[in-house]
Amino acid sequence: LSIRKKVLGDLHPDTLESLHSMGAMLTALNTTVQAEPLLRMALVKRKEIHGANHLFIADTNHELGICLIKLGKKGDAQLVLDEEVQIRSNVLGPESPMVANARAENQRLLA
Repeated sequence: LSIRKKVLGDLHPDTLESLHSMGAMLTALNTTVQAEPLLRMALVKRKEIHGANHLFIADTNHELGICLIKLGKKGDAQLVLDEEVQIRSNVLGPESPMVANARAENQRLLA
């Protein structure tokens, strides 16, 4: 990540993908305290680059939602995961199977 930042810059899409991936990996390893700030940073910076209604934003929302659930912040997770589904619906259409899948996955995560 530090090399990408140095070579490509903080707002390059590849740098932001690395930031997102590192946060997701840390969440998967249950090191969520370290993962949350990385995912939040990735979300803010991706919104700067792509706008609020992009599938990259939905992907980072999903990973942040998982992280927040693991941290015991279900209320915050619900908001982030709802935003994920809304973005997917806006971009792909409300009848998209990917939107239905995101809804089902988020219900499972929050159960």
